[in-house]
Amino acid sequence: PATPPPPSSGGRSGSGKSGGNGNKKVVIGSAVVAALAVIAVIVAVAMSGGGGSKDEAEQKQTTSAPPPGFNPGTDVKAKTIPTSKCTEASTAYDDPNAYDLPEFRYLYVGSVKACIRAANWKVKVVYQDENTFGKGSVLDYTHRDYDDPYNPATDTIELTVSTGMPPKDGS
Repeated sequence: PATPPPPSSGGRSGSGKSGGNGNKKVVIGSAVVAALAVIAVIVAVAMSGGGGSKDEAEQKQTTSAPPPGFNPGTDVKAKTIPTSKCTEASTAYDDPNAYDLPEFRYLYVGSVKACIRAANWKVKVVYQDENTFGKGSVLDYTHRDYDDPYNPATDTIELTVSTGMPPKDGS
């Protein structure tokens, strides 16, 4: 008795194709999808400039390390003025509509502005490069006529505030 031939693995006879062609298509498709994903990532990184724009990089440099001579004014915020110093300011002796301003110099600008606004007075802030007293410190204040009492109907208090930066060109 002769031994019968082994059965075919694909169950197909005479087709001439092996049964692994379906797997071959899946492998090729997966490789194409993976290649497209890698290309998409490369393009995204290249278009973003390697993780950030030039402006972002410059901003990170300026915020990470302060420039030489910069005074952040870390103790300035503790130098405050109560709002009552403005809301209960002394009336000028010769003008019942005007007030004698409290002393604002070397105090924290946020506190001074809160005081001024609590009294419904007008305020304008100008900044000056100065690093002795620190960022946010009120260096000076004026109004229309510094020698006269402050009249809220006609005057605006101008605060000169430190930037914390050293003066430019020795000024």
